[in-house]
Amino acid sequence: MIKHKAIMIGAGLANMAAAVYLIQEAHWQGDQITFYSLDDHGSNDGAPTVDTVDEYWNKNHPMENTKGYVARGGRMLNYRTYVDLMDLLSRIPSATE
Repeated sequence: MIKHKAIMIGAGLANMAAAVYLIQEAHWQGDQITFYSLDDHGSNDGAPTVDTVDEYWNKNHPMENTKGYVARGGRMLNYRTYVDLMDLLSRIPSATE
């Protein structure tokens, strides 16, 4: 039995798309894919929600759910413009799937 391992240099969208392809089309397991990146942020960077509550707080719509992750660039995303990105993101299973 041949064991495969993918090393992704960089954590950008291209490598994320490659990982999704390997998982869905080549039937690899997630633990066979490793991402390495020097950057701790990018053009669509984010942070744990608990770290951004004060930044995104709004007295009319407070951020009540502090579990998860906030993509700061998400304000720029809309389905019509980023249909391929939305398709890619919809293919990524949660850690419990």
